[in-house]
Order: sequence, then C-alpha cells, then structure tokens
Amino acid sequence: MAESFMSSAPISDRDITRRTIKGIGVGSASAYGAFLTGLLWLIQGIIALIVTLFRTDAFAGWQHAVLFAGVGLGGLVIGVLMGIVVGGVTGAVAALVYNLVARYTGGIQIDLE
Repeated sequence: MAESFMSSAPISDRDITRRTIKGIGVGSASAYGAFLTGLLWLIQGIIALIVTLFRTDAFAGWQHAVLFAGVGLGGLVIGVLMGIVVGGVTGAVAALVYNLVARYTGGIQIDLE
C-alpha cells in the first residue's frame, strides 16, 4: 500500500526534500489556464451539441436539427475561444496574486520525495 502524504514518520526518517514555491511564472500559468479551460469548454460543448441534436431531431424533425447543428457548432467555436481567453487571463491574474502574496508570506512549502 502506498504511503500517504500525511505520513506519521518524522521528516528525518524519510527521504524528503522541503522546497518553497516563491513564485509562479505568469506566462506558464496563463498558458495552463487557457489550455485547461479551452479543453473543458470543448468537452462540454460537444456533449451539449450531441444532446441538442438528438432532442431536436426527436421533437422537431431533421430540418430543425440541421439548423441547430449550425448554430451549435458556431456556439461551440465561440465558447472554446472565449474559454481560452478567460482561462488565460484568469491563470495570469492568479499567478500575479500568488506572487504578490508569496512576497510577503514566503510562499508555499512542499515536501518532495
């Protein structure tokens, strides 16, 4: 069984290196946020598009399903692009806030094995 993160053994008995995260790169945090948010919007949009197509075809006929497919694809593209922009900005702002707070608090300490 794997040892849990909150082990009861003292740090000196384990091969642990304690490091402090003093800052986060704004560019990398922005790229990570943009990628992750864009991916989540893509997955959500595909699921919503599939559900909409099946419901529309069942209740309104295939003509309306084709119309909603065009609107749904446009919404999917716009949603993913907006997700990328919002995720990038949010990641950058979060990194800036962390860097500002870490300057005064010393950062977050993590244990690496």
